[in-house]
Amino acid sequence: MDIRSINRLLPRPCSICTHFEQLSGYVNDAQFCIDNNPVERSIRPLTLNRKNTLFSGSHEAAHAAAIFFSLMGCCRENKVNPKLWMQDVLIRVQEKERKRRKRLHRFTAI
Repeated sequence: MDIRSINRLLPRPCSICTHFEQLSGYVNDAQFCIDNNPVERSIRPLTLNRKNTLFSGSHEAAHAAAIFFSLMGCCRENKVNPKLWMQDVLIRVQEKERKRRKRLHRFTAI
């Protein structure tokens, strides 16, 4: 294979040559990753969930599922145990609701 046949295979202008400095940045800086597999692995559950919520049965159910899984994704990203967090939130909401109901009952008794 001669140089002329290789040149015909390369697109004009050669994008590798024009962007060589940007493409080789990961060689000079160890902070850059060659691939984005960690990012793809982290968003995989969210994309699978998005696909599964297509079959939620109703728009409201899909919306509720999206909110729930977004909260669980935030817990995972912040390294918070989602089960304990959800228990804590539900207990606090229930206590606030109970206090609110007592306050409402007090006004209706007058």
